[in-house]
Amino acid sequence: MKLMLLIAWLAAALATPAVAWAGDQAYISWTLGDQDGRPTVTWKITGSTKWYVGTIQIASDRRVGAGGNFLPENVVAYEVLEPDRAPGFWVGPLALQPGTYYGRLRLRYDGPCSANCQSATSVRSFRIDPPRLRGLRWKARGGVGRVIVSWTKPRNGWYVSMVVVDDNRAFSSPEDAVAWPKAPTRTRWASTLLDRDRYHVRLRLRHARCESCVWTSPAKIVDVKRANSPPTLKPVRFELARRDAKTRRHTWKATFIACDQTRGALRLQIREETGRIGGRVRHTETRSRRLGEPDGCRSYTITRRSAFPFRPGNFVRVTIQVRDGLGVWSLKTRKFVWTTTG
Repeated sequence: MKLMLLIAWLAAALATPAVAWAGDQAYISWTLGDQDGRPTVTWKITGSTKWYVGTIQIASDRRVGAGGNFLPENVVAYEVLEPDRAPGFWVGPLALQPGTYYGRLRLRYDGPCSANCQSATSVRSFRIDPPRLRGLRWKARGGVGRVIVSWTKPRNGWYVSMVVVDDNRAFSSPEDAVAWPKAPTRTRWASTLLDRDRYHVRLRLRHARCESCVWTSPAKIVDVKRANSPPTLKPVRFELARRDAKTRRHTWKATFIACDQTRGALRLQIREETGRIGGRVRHTETRSRRLGEPDGCRSYTITRRSAFPFRPGNFVRVTIQVRDGLGVWSLKTRKFVWTTTG
């Protein structure tokens, strides 16, 4: 007797019953899938010829309303079938974007029926995979105090959405990371300044038409063997190159030597201040300009018209500082003050 009860329980668990108390009983087995992005449903009804699939619902969210139907705002495919339609297979009219979807069938009874004349299946899910990731090639290398990552743009709607750098292979506490909510135009990224160490680097990709479609690359190992050091700004010679008696905005010239081992151009910051002699600064102006790559040490000369007039009783102070291609400023600034007494 126990064996017979167990067999009966298994049979009930493997099929979805559709019971019409006013008619007969049937069982349905069904599957969800897709065909080139279009949702598909296959089914087979046994035990009765009166029951048929009357409605197919496909939605982007599994939540249902009080009547057992998916919420209208989430429905992506809905079709009513007639009893005389060829049973067993359905293909949605439109291709859906990659992602996870949910389906439900509603069965109806074809014949005289006074109660329980329809029945709904349970909700099942299926996934439409995005196009295959193609065209991605990427590399990571250690620069001076940085990790530099470059890649080719992948095809088929994929894009690089995140780069992560960590000295821990589990990526539990990243040393640096960057994320893009949309496909970036760049194909190269450099980390912030890092210590000499071994680092793990990986990319995360997303699909432009599928929020849940994510691919994470295997990690690459990069050694940063040399930390970056600040550029050096050696003593500067300031002088007035030309005077303007009318406006008193004289032209000054600065000659200096900057040393740096980092590849790339330097950025010179010029800060000019003025105020009453012995008093506080009243006005400030800061500008910057690009300097050629020093390639070790290099001499530079800049000529600039003063931002402020040399008025009697005032001072004009010029301060300069350089920054290397990795964003590190020289530890020292160089300054010169002119005072006008009469």
